[in-house]
Amino acid sequence: MNAPRVLDLFSCAGGAAMGITWTDVHEELTEAIPPAYTRWLGTAFLTVGQEVFA
Repeated sequence: MNAPRVLDLFSCAGGAAMGITWTDVHEELTEAIPPAYTRWLGTAFLTVGQEVFA
């Protein structure tokens, strides 16, 4: 018997949970970078960049 999955992050619902609403294609969801992570990376990059050039 297979155990039920709590949340399949690559399903349609999983895409919505990650903030990815522009696609529900499984192959695209497996390679998509969630917007919140992109925002975090950008903030970290800009913070480090300011510290290096200061």
